[in-house]
Amino acid sequence: MAEAVKVKKLKSKKTAKPKIREHVADSTAGPESLLDSAKQLVSEAVIQQFEGVSEASTDITLDTQASIDDRRNSDLKANASVYNDKSAATQDLVETFADPKLKVLKLMRGPSNQLEEKIAPSAPCHSMAFQIPSAPLPTAVSSEDVNLKTNESLISQKSACEVQESNTAISPCTSSIALPEIMTTLPSDIQIEEFTLPQVQAFQSQIGSVKSINASVADAFQYAMKDENTTHSSALKVRETEQSKVEGRLCTMIPKSVEVQVLKPFTEAQLQSFYYNTELERNEATIEDFLQRYAFENLQNHELYELLMNYYRAKSQLKAAEEDLQVLEREHRRLLNLMWTSTDHSITIKGTCRDNTKITAKHSYTRVELNDDGYHALEEDLKKIRGQVHETLALHMYSVQLSHLQVESYLHRLFNSYVPLQNITQNAPVQFTSTRSQPCMDATAIEHFRTCISILFVMQRRPITDEGFLSITRGWLAQLVGALLRIATLNDHLFILNHVLRCPLGFGDWASAFVQVTPATGWQGHSPESIDHCLTVLSTILAHPRAREDYLSHMRNMEAGDETGQSKLWVMLDSEGEEEEDGSQVLFAMAENDVMALLNQFQLNDIFCFAFSMSGAGDAEFMYDIHKTTEQGMLKLFALASCVLTIFCHGLTTFHRRQYKQLNKRIGWLICEVVQYVSDHWSNFKDSRVVSHCTLMPRLQTEFDSFFFKATSCLLSAKRLGAWQFMADLSYACLSADAVWHLVYTLHTSGTECTDPSQEEDIQEITWRLQDEDMMHQLTDKLQLMPQQEAIYLLTAFSNIIISREESEDVLTDIIVSEIYEVSFIDVVTRDFCSKSGRDILSAIAEKQLSVVSLLLHKIKKSVHQIGMMALTLFNEMPLLLWQPTTDDMQLIAEWMLKAELSSAENQLARLILSNMNWNENECGELFLPVDLHREVAILITETYSKHIPENRQGLFYYSIQQLYNVSALLRVTPAHEQQLYSWAWDLIHRLCLHAHSQPISAQPRAKSEPIAAPASESCDRWEEFLNSIPQLHTTLQLRTVANLVRDDGVFASFVALAMTNLGHDRAEFLNAGLGLLLRLVHNQQFLGSVYVLHLVTPFFFDNPSCLSTSEGFLSAVKAISSAEQTYTKMARDLFAPDFPGKILKMFSAMILNQLEHHSASPHNVIKFWLSVFSSIQNWYQDRNMLYLMDNLIAIAVSQPGAMSHVEFTFCDMYKSMSEGGGVTPSRVGSFLSWFSSSGSNLPTLIDKSSLPEFPYVAYSVLSVEECLESGLWKALQTELAHNATASVETCLKKASSAVKVNSPSAGRLCIYRWAQQALDTHMQHPLLPLLWQKFFALYLQRLPEQLGLPGRSGNGQRFFQSMLNSAYMKKLKKRLKETAQLYSKLATARDSIAANEDDVLVTPSLSNTSIKDAYQPSTATCDQLYMVFSAYLLWMDEPRLHDLSLYLPALPDQYHAELLVQIFQAEQKAWLQFIDYSSIEHMLSQLDDVWQAHFNATPQAKLGRYTYPANDHISTATSRILEKLKLSNPSLSAPSVALIKAPVPAITASVISDENSLMSAVRGDLELLVECAKCVLL
Repeated sequence: MAEAVKVKKLKSKKTAKPKIREHVADSTAGPESLLDSAKQLVSEAVIQQFEGVSEASTDITLDTQASIDDRRNSDLKANASVYNDKSAATQDLVETFADPKLKVLKLMRGPSNQLEEKIAPSAPCHSMAFQIPSAPLPTAVSSEDVNLKTNESLISQKSACEVQESNTAISPCTSSIALPEIMTTLPSDIQIEEFTLPQVQAFQSQIGSVKSINASVADAFQYAMKDENTTHSSALKVRETEQSKVEGRLCTMIPKSVEVQVLKPFTEAQLQSFYYNTELERNEATIEDFLQRYAFENLQNHELYELLMNYYRAKSQLKAAEEDLQVLEREHRRLLNLMWTSTDHSITIKGTCRDNTKITAKHSYTRVELNDDGYHALEEDLKKIRGQVHETLALHMYSVQLSHLQVESYLHRLFNSYVPLQNITQNAPVQFTSTRSQPCMDATAIEHFRTCISILFVMQRRPITDEGFLSITRGWLAQLVGALLRIATLNDHLFILNHVLRCPLGFGDWASAFVQVTPATGWQGHSPESIDHCLTVLSTILAHPRAREDYLSHMRNMEAGDETGQSKLWVMLDSEGEEEEDGSQVLFAMAENDVMALLNQFQLNDIFCFAFSMSGAGDAEFMYDIHKTTEQGMLKLFALASCVLTIFCHGLTTFHRRQYKQLNKRIGWLICEVVQYVSDHWSNFKDSRVVSHCTLMPRLQTEFDSFFFKATSCLLSAKRLGAWQFMADLSYACLSADAVWHLVYTLHTSGTECTDPSQEEDIQEITWRLQDEDMMHQLTDKLQLMPQQEAIYLLTAFSNIIISREESEDVLTDIIVSEIYEVSFIDVVTRDFCSKSGRDILSAIAEKQLSVVSLLLHKIKKSVHQIGMMALTLFNEMPLLLWQPTTDDMQLIAEWMLKAELSSAENQLARLILSNMNWNENECGELFLPVDLHREVAILITETYSKHIPENRQGLFYYSIQQLYNVSALLRVTPAHEQQLYSWAWDLIHRLCLHAHSQPISAQPRAKSEPIAAPASESCDRWEEFLNSIPQLHTTLQLRTVANLVRDDGVFASFVALAMTNLGHDRAEFLNAGLGLLLRLVHNQQFLGSVYVLHLVTPFFFDNPSCLSTSEGFLSAVKAISSAEQTYTKMARDLFAPDFPGKILKMFSAMILNQLEHHSASPHNVIKFWLSVFSSIQNWYQDRNMLYLMDNLIAIAVSQPGAMSHVEFTFCDMYKSMSEGGGVTPSRVGSFLSWFSSSGSNLPTLIDKSSLPEFPYVAYSVLSVEECLESGLWKALQTELAHNATASVETCLKKASSAVKVNSPSAGRLCIYRWAQQALDTHMQHPLLPLLWQKFFALYLQRLPEQLGLPGRSGNGQRFFQSMLNSAYMKKLKKRLKETAQLYSKLATARDSIAANEDDVLVTPSLSNTSIKDAYQPSTATCDQLYMVFSAYLLWMDEPRLHDLSLYLPALPDQYHAELLVQIFQAEQKAWLQFIDYSSIEHMLSQLDDVWQAHFNATPQAKLGRYTYPANDHISTATSRILEKLKLSNPSLSAPSVALIKAPVPAITASVISDENSLMSAVRGDLELLVECAKCVLL
């Protein structure tokens, strides 16, 4: 048996490459020589690769080397005859080699010691001819192991054949591999055909018998033409010229992993074949011609230059004369003060009055004396001033004026000399032509015009401080440049630009408009020459202007100072306070603002509009169509964008000094914009093409990666750019996977030079390096040396790489997330400034890839002692609302909850995670997390609660903990850990969806309260299925801990049992055992939990309320919950700060509302159930808390159509029981109030007060029922008042009571007074107020009924308010109606100007603690309607004629609303529901529902809104980003306007001189000016 050898993996796999490359390089033309080289090459490659089999990833058992060599030599000799002829040689060559691009042959491993490959006779197939070039073949061997996809599978780089120690047969399997490309051409007579995967599989049946071996790996070479347009995945087969040779074998032993060529990106020279800028290449020659032609030496002898210098000298002399005159004037003012000498004198006079009183008077005065010397000096000075003005100053002013006229005359002649300049209109556009369009515009004329412009530019480069001269010359320059731009060629634009770039500092303020890069309408429809010119201008701006120092040589004397001796230069200092550069360098270097001004003239958007073949210009919408771009167009785009990047990179190199910091940032943003444009367009291109149909897609992806790396290298190479902020804003979504790995590795290593992905770097090796701890330390050290802001930008760049990639790249995600976590929270140095930013970055990554949350969770497990409490800060920002934990995650959380101390970071982190998870439903109406996870967490919380908080039967411990927590919250003191756990456990258990009725409505089973049509209905089956899935408390294994705690009177476990098990889902179980657990919760002060249990359990009894309304235990629980906050502490606090209703009471009422809105039962059933329960509680009408619950319940009934009938029926039934005593116990009857306790029939009442202002809904319902019961007494009273016109109401009431045989009540208990009092006490904005007043007026304006055929009589309403006491009461009613009408009038006219005090804002008793900010404000239409009705009420109150029977209603004004009066007069009892402000009721109920949602809702919607987006919102796409950037371009400065120079002196022709009138008209203005000057001289 053959001897076996065992080999091990080596680190390097490149031993065979040098020889292979050497053989290929030595290959020459010709089939025979090529064949010999190929045979030798194959032999050596097989030997070398086989010797390298020791580098395999697993141990492989092979035959001895000797047997392998013998077998290889025998195979080569056996096939030697095949190589004799040309066709056979070529066929063998094709069998031997394989092209990595055209995929691979399929290999079969069978039960033999040797691999055989047999190619079956081929079917008809496609063929391709190949030719052998005369030049030597290039090498094409790569150094990287690349795995290629086949049609069946993807070969893993780490896969290897396992060692088989026995001789058992190995089942056949297939594998595919691609071998190095050895040669790129084949002999011309070789025919290569393709076959499909089924044909390849058919080869297996034709493979002969082979001997078995223990384990061997064999791969077949194949070779095909290297063509970018061929991307087939099928294998290649060769049609041999001699069919008898088909059975020949080629047996080789090759390692599993072989190397494949990496596609190289195009070089700069190759890219120029897609885009070549001829103008940019000629730009250097253009600049050289400019420098030679327009040098100062060639311009100083020009006539215009002499005129300008004369003008400048005249201006200088005038300025000197003016300065001399100013000196004389100052001397004049000094001598004027010396001409007179003043002295102060005083005289004192004394005298006596007639009354002998002595008086004294003093007079002060100033004496002025002429100074002769001063007078003569002043006289001389005045003579000098007159001489200076009349002789010197006048002469220089004349010279200035004359010189100015000479220059203007010259310019005027210049314009008149060229006809095209005279024909330019003021609104003519700027021209961008390659050649001159005017045939008459000869080159000499244009050259003269450009020379004049150059001379004007020369004047701007002189050290002139006369701002007036500079302003005038710049005006002339703008006129000439504006005219030239209207007839300009592209060379003229470069001519102007070169002049501007060689102007002194500050030219951006006055000369930037001279540079016009693109037309006002953009480049749509223009030729590529326009784009060439645009990039040429950009390149010229961002390059250092040649010979700028020579052009500014006249400015050198400004270093020492200007003519006034003051320097205008700033001294540049470095960070150490030393002078950075000398003055000359600062002078000759361009200012940052100047370059920015020129750069603003460049519109990057126009270039890409042209590159994208977009239409639309000016204000028109851009039309973007990706289908206009072909594969060739994408290559052109990459070439064009690469050219732009090169220009920007040269700009960063040119302006690398510290003084260009903002300019560098601007260039950096432009680079990012270029990358974004190309990335978005490339993304659209890939989305619009089918990859399998696009033959150039690999090439295009390679070019895009290369382009991206050029941009990255450009940014990172800038010294003062601060490149990391730009790297953080780049989009990495379109990069290939290999390119991303190279980029990440580059950012980790140098950070100053970007490695191109085409370089031969093993991705696996890069992955190993990135996972190395040394790389982590290197990154940490790098961040420590960087500025803090730059370090944050680097981390942001890493995060953006991950966010833009697919979730499948989990290895890269793990590496980057681990590094950000390490530097942000573990490293003691970097976490000081990276923790906050790192938290936000990790949160952004986790929002994109939720698996990061689990990754961080397990990393914290390993480093919890290092990170400590910072883990809570980290996970507080994690998107836990979107996270679904795995089993390992929950096991880790459970371990922390049960084993860690409460004060530890692990335990607190576990609680934080569970609190922030999404326990609510998703957008599809289903639970976001499965219900099993809810139950698992509930059991976990129960176990943790029972471990750290001991439970006892008295419940004092719970109560004490709760009170301590409340006190801590009031005092703002951090509660103890047990208190925190207590509050957290109850809050979270309320949010878990454990019960059937806490599930989403779509997932809820049909309640038993709903009628079921048939036993086999779908609803019934669903209900039974859900009941079967409910855990049984005493039989479910997972609930053993809960069952034991329930048996031990555990309060928390009792709640869990009611919410999760059968005790809360079955009527019988609840009445039998569950009700006791509910009472346990109530007795242990767990009122919120009790309310939640009522919310879950009571829907099962909606169809049969009597089961609970007759249960004393249930009623006592409801009573206890409603009075839960009636403690001594609460009563003492209410003395100073009343707080009604409390939290529990609000929650109870909100629970009823939530059942109504979210339960599948009918709303009427919900209302009927709670009416039955509340009315069954003893003395409910005397309990303020129960009145609150009943009032809110009736408010809910008002909002439900038809529900008020249930309220009326309940109260009527209650009054019937009270009156008749039927079915009511004596204790209940004795508890009701009666009007009189004497014998006789009494009319019962539920309101023992005059009104219920806190509970208007209860008052309205009760008074409505009592009014019906009082109808007999009221009719008798009306009759008595009609028969006794003078009798008092009290007297008539006694007679009426006797008539109906009831005890006579007091007059104040009549319904008309009680309705009036209730309306008077109810808030003016209460929704029921219009109905209360309706009830009052229905009695106040009631007409007496017809009796015995007599006509109807007028009403007696005024009789009730005739007494002195009641008349004052009537005034109160009128005042209240007036105030109410005024309030709604104010709200109708100025809805937003509600009074600031609380009395003007609706604060209903149900929400008495509602802030003014959240108060309801009615709509304008509602205010108008209510103002109308209350104004009518006021008119009814003041109008006595309404009580007169003879009143004709149609005659009343519209303000009386006669239609309402008709209803009252006809005694209609229908409520005016149209005047109820239902929006106010809905607002109150919504606030009530918010109270419930804030505590029991699984996920607050406000927090969830951070991660969810509406479906209709605009989602940013590549196309939308392109169009948005095109619209946001900043407009550039327009060219100088065209203003033709007028003749400074009108032309004097012979006709003017010969005509007297014409002559006088021409000289009249000048003569008048001379006369005025003469008059001034005489004066």
